[in-house]
Amino acid sequence: MRGNTWGSLLGQYRIDNKLIKKEVAAKLDLSREYYSKLERGKVEPSGKVIHRICKVTGAVITLPSKKNKNKDICSICSLIPEDKKEILKELILKLLRNGINN
Repeated sequence: MRGNTWGSLLGQYRIDNKLIKKEVAAKLDLSREYYSKLERGKVEPSGKVIHRICKVTGAVITLPSKKNKNKDICSICSLIPEDKKEILKELILKLLRNGINN
């Protein structure tokens, strides 16, 4: 497993919102044990779980178009502080460069 993009996003979301793992797991409708593995990068989320992560954290992922390679691939709702948007964008770019299944 390369990197820990989803775990990093969830950990940052949890810290920024002063939540405990159990609370974030409940928001995602996941067991506390599975959530913990997800945050530590021990498991890869399914598409369904990725959808829940995006819904809960406010992350929106769009693939760049061929016409506009500079298109912003990630925007975050107000749940994520402005100064964290660039970090998440870099994590998503890394995920796309390395391939989602790598």
